[in-house]
Parts: sequence; structure tokens; C-alpha cells
Amino acid sequence: MNRWTLRLPTLAPHTPNSRSGHWRDRHSHAREWRSTVGWVAKAARVPRVDQAAIALVGAPPDRRRRDTDSLALACKHAIDGLRDAGVLADDDASHVPTVVLQLIAPTGSKRWEWWLVIDATAEGRAPIDISWEVSTAWPG
Repeated sequence: MNRWTLRLPTLAPHTPNSRSGHWRDRHSHAREWRSTVGWVAKAARVPRVDQAAIALVGAPPDRRRRDTDSLALACKHAIDGLRDAGVLADDDASHVPTVVLQLIAPTGSKRWEWWLVIDATAEGRAPIDISWEVSTAWPG
């Protein structure tokens, strides 16, 4: 299998807006994302891959307007967590050529829901297209 969809436990979104406050609070938020993603990847037995396209899919708890690019910071920490867990050798552009951020419609949960998609690419080939059809019923 070259594609893994990991459902992440409930995590608060780590957005640029949440970067205010004391550095210790920001650091603990980043550490929570990194360690959670690392443990979920290990539990799912995701093997080490040389190159992968990564997608972070988030379902907010309500229908308020949000910017998709605000997920970039959470995705950075998720990719760092994959590197910490040994799934990725590094997180530079040669190892992670494609990053996709996507917000989907709320699923009815009172908290954010998250999925991380890891799509391994064949060495020496162009990055695999990881676009997909998203409905309100994302795999759960």
C-alpha cells in the first residue's frame, strides 16, 4: 500500500492566530501536534518512505468562515511529527514535494476533526496527484 489516511485525535487547530501569547504555550501546542501525529503514524505502522505527498484535511466544528491557508502551521508540525517518527527521512522539498491543505464541511462534531493523508511517490517520478472528491461524509 502506498497511501495511508490517518485519523488524528481531537487537536486544537494551530493557526497563526494562536501564535500570540507566551512562547511556552506556543511550543507546547506544536509539541502536541508533533507527538500526536508521530504516535498515530507508528500505531498505523506507516513504513519509512523516501518521498511522499502530504495532505491535511480539517473539519471545523461550525460553519464560520475560515481561511484554508491558516492550516499551514498545523501541517508543518504534522510533517515534523512524521519526520520525528521516522516515516520521513527529512521534510525538505525533495522528500515532501506536495502539500495539500483542505477544509471540508463540518461533520457534526463539537470539536475539530483531522485526517492526515500520506501518499508515497515512486522515486524519480513526478509527485502523485492526491486530489480527491470530498463530501460531508469523510472517512471516519
